[in-house]
Amino acid sequence: MKIKCSSLGMMLLVGAIGSCPVLLSGCKDGGNTTVKCTGDEDCPDGQQCVGGNCQVPGDPGPKTCQNSNECPIGYICDDGICQPYHTEPAEEADAGTQDGGDQQMADGDQAETDQGPDEDIRDFSNLNFTVAVARGGTSGPATQCVNNVRPPSNQGAVLPDVTLAAGFVLSGSAGSPGAQVSLLADRQECVPAAVTSDGSSNYAFYLPSGSYNLQVVAANGLTAHERNFNISSTTTKNISMPTTTDLNGGPLYDSNADLDGWTVMAYYRNTALANLLAHNGVLTGTAVDGEFVIPLPSGGGSERYDLLGYPQAGANFPLQILYEDVNPAGPDLSAHGVREGGTIMGAITTSGGLGAPGCMITVENTLDARLKTTASSGTNGAYQVLKLDGKRWKIAVIPSGAAFGLGAASYVQPDIFVATDLTADIELAQAEQVVFSGKLIDAGGGGVADAQVRLLINQAYLAEDDYSLCDPSPVTTDANGVFQITCNLLP
Repeated sequence: MKIKCSSLGMMLLVGAIGSCPVLLSGCKDGGNTTVKCTGDEDCPDGQQCVGGNCQVPGDPGPKTCQNSNECPIGYICDDGICQPYHTEPAEEADAGTQDGGDQQMADGDQAETDQGPDEDIRDFSNLNFTVAVARGGTSGPATQCVNNVRPPSNQGAVLPDVTLAAGFVLSGSAGSPGAQVSLLADRQECVPAAVTSDGSSNYAFYLPSGSYNLQVVAANGLTAHERNFNISSTTTKNISMPTTTDLNGGPLYDSNADLDGWTVMAYYRNTALANLLAHNGVLTGTAVDGEFVIPLPSGGGSERYDLLGYPQAGANFPLQILYEDVNPAGPDLSAHGVREGGTIMGAITTSGGLGAPGCMITVENTLDARLKTTASSGTNGAYQVLKLDGKRWKIAVIPSGAAFGLGAASYVQPDIFVATDLTADIELAQAEQVVFSGKLIDAGGGGVADAQVRLLINQAYLAEDDYSLCDPSPVTTDANGVFQITCNLLP
């Protein structure tokens, strides 16, 4: 009887003397195995008998299972144990007779050829990707995302062809030269990058049909919005800035003095524009120490706003809400003492404890997305982020390019309470690097060349854990529209 060694496909021969089985040979290099033993003497040199299986010291042994869903990616449940998925070699054909050195084959038979290495046909169909594509120009496919792209079952790391929609020009006047014009989306990778209006106040985007949200921030910080408008053809959308009322506030102060150099930003509160930017910010102390004047859309007296404060760079204060539910037509705002915050600090490391500089750390309030800050890990992976006390936050870490290249996964803690200073050392898990290949095509089936592509894994961050991640840096399609992207996958 032959029993497979799961790691190397080695064979074990078990014979019998009388009614007792006799172990004649073990797995050469250990690893998870179905080989049975009763003691170390039944195993090859250097291996131990653990749980009735020969394995090298420290090997966790075989992972038991009831079905393949309980096994890591690329494994199947075989007789109650997770085994690497592979195809069995074809049975050797009976050798033909030889005549004069030539092999004679029966009619219809083919000569035996050497087999190449096993093709990776693992099942990655449990993964759900969004393919984010960025393109320039104003013809052919546009910048867009294609959702719910899944690898076919048992065909390895191959994506089905991704068909891109053609685009239309969205253009118009932004109301003033030098304004920043943005398309707001849940995933900014799915829309073109922000543009700056030219000297004639004009802007333009190239987009597929759909519903969009447009934001314009003038050079003086005043903001305008166009919400939920549809395009299905070339479209003109001119933006006008709202009329405003000046609101006076402050001074801002701490225990020592009035605070100059803070940026005070305004967000809509009580309309269809709730939580969207109303003014990109004015500085305190421009005229009077710690005080500010911010022009806000008047809205006939019905508008209400929240004012957020960003401290000077290097100040020992976090981003915070200064005033809530204010009316620009109402009285001046009173003095406001800023609050100190809890500090989240620690080090980002890769598997094995090696420091990981250059990782991006994002900390966002779970109830108020406006309260969001980012930091980058420095020497030896050290980082520090100031946040308000008594708030719940989501922490996310995206590995640096160097750490990703070593197989690091991303890290997410979706709900952490910061009441005091908190130390959070984060070790990024080691993942399996898998290269996925795909092809972008247009509506006519032709390859889309010179497009920037990213793969975004659709996954729910339900608990503190490490999560699979594809390369954060985009790749470029070749002349035929083909791309390859590395993903670091966890079981």
